[in-house]
Amino acid sequence: MTVTYARSSRLFLVGLMAVSLLLSGCSAVTSIRGARASASSTAAVASNIPLCDLTTVGKVEEKLGQQVEKFTYEHSSSYEHNNTPSTYASYGCWVYGFSEHQVETEKFIVKYKTDTDVDVPALYDAHTYAEAKALQRASRFTLDGIQGEGVTIPLETNNWAAVWQYPDGTILTVLAVRNRDTEKISNGGDVVTAITEIFAPKVPDIAAGPTQEFTFYPVNENTKKQLGIVDDDDIATPRTPWPSPSR
Repeated sequence: MTVTYARSSRLFLVGLMAVSLLLSGCSAVTSIRGARASASSTAAVASNIPLCDLTTVGKVEEKLGQQVEKFTYEHSSSYEHNNTPSTYASYGCWVYGFSEHQVETEKFIVKYKTDTDVDVPALYDAHTYAEAKALQRASRFTLDGIQGEGVTIPLETNNWAAVWQYPDGTILTVLAVRNRDTEKISNGGDVVTAITEIFAPKVPDIAAGPTQEFTFYPVNENTKKQLGIVDDDDIATPRTPWPSPSR
């Protein structure tokens, strides 16, 4: 691929749950060697389902060669009076898939907030974009038609991160989490760059729009159990009703 270029602790815990993301290796992202859709993938989320208020499951699958099992998300915007009026916005999306021993990537997490702090687990030595860009192991990239610039960074945990800075200094981060049964993500830079390319153009506008409280898909008892949700009051409905699933 040629490239030119969250807000509650509850969601953070959800994002750490070990559920897998299947990337088939037949797409532009080639880091998931030998990955194939398993028989369990017949339960994958339908391609026409809107994913995290930003795209559809089918477009993500086409871009990354993945089978999505479930996803969770939320975003919010608030107007604050603190001497100078300002608007704070945040966005979080967690995408999970199916567990396969040969699959290298377990899940990916996208976060955005209207400040300049970099918040990525295991990225201990970079708290601003300038610090991230200065790391010797960081690789810079840009995206066609999207203002800003980014870096991809291998982490000590053998996960991969992308940090994208918009012209106004706000930050979008992508974290690709390796399958616990694999040692590393072979081509993790390509994985996080491809995910950034999907999300970076639209996330700021979505975050600044109407608030969407924590929700997930598919909405069923099995998903609630997997995510550790016991109180239905913690579940919000999407602003736009889910369409009937189709492939």
